[in-house]
Amino acid sequence: MANDQDRSSVNTHSDFYNERGIALADRGWFDEALGEFQKAIDVDPRCAEAFDNIANVYAEKGMHLDALRSYLKAIEIEPDNATVHYNLGCFIATRGDELAVLEYKTAAKHEWDFPDVHLNLGLSLIEQGHYIEAIEEFNIALKLDPNDTDARHELACGLLEIGRYREAIYEFRRVVKEDPTNQSGFVNLGVCYAIKGFYEESERAYMRALELDAGDVTVNYHYAALKALQGIKAETLELLRRAIRIDRGKVVRWLENDRYFDSVRNLAAFKKFFEETSP
Repeated sequence: MANDQDRSSVNTHSDFYNERGIALADRGWFDEALGEFQKAIDVDPRCAEAFDNIANVYAEKGMHLDALRSYLKAIEIEPDNATVHYNLGCFIATRGDELAVLEYKTAAKHEWDFPDVHLNLGLSLIEQGHYIEAIEEFNIALKLDPNDTDARHELACGLLEIGRYREAIYEFRRVVKEDPTNQSGFVNLGVCYAIKGFYEESERAYMRALELDAGDVTVNYHYAALKALQGIKAETLELLRRAIRIDRGKVVRWLENDRYFDSVRNLAAFKKFFEETSP
């Protein structure tokens, strides 16, 4: 009975400090809140709630690695605590890319000439929409390993995203020269050529992509867009039909606001085609 009373007293004190910490955190007083949560841990070193609360505050302060450590400590104490697992899931979903960037940058500080670090840092930066920084990282990866086709492909994709089409064309051409089986490289090369008005070059790239995989929805769709730009209506619709047989949902969704099909959008045949393929 005495042990139960002692445990109840410990829980009461830790709950008191946790509640005070939560109230302070809600007001934005994070350092003060951390002090209260630490008091809860001093009273009860196995207070999972306090570690969870500390993790939440660390996440708010941008101290992502410390937050992760605290979440994992809370789970170590109470593996079946649904709240902690939920909070960790939210943290990973919303802060995962930031944590990845932080760790890749830390790795680069310790070992700058590590090509994969810069490649993966670039990929994480792309996920955050930081294209210029990502391009810089891909360039570093290529300086360290000029034969890294993956890094070159990602560099070219980044250049395409920010509208640096001539540079993207140069890099995609190198990609498909170094790896003639890279279908994505040929598709993106075709996209760049089409944007720049080099329709014959674009068609050659799409044809090569089709040779590699005629069942790819992306190449059929982009090839249809090229034909629409050229005003070749019958081939546009035929390629769209082919694409929609591969992945109907994607094509219908892409078509809704795609300006490349404006030249054929008002055609009776296109409207009929769209009605036939809509849900």
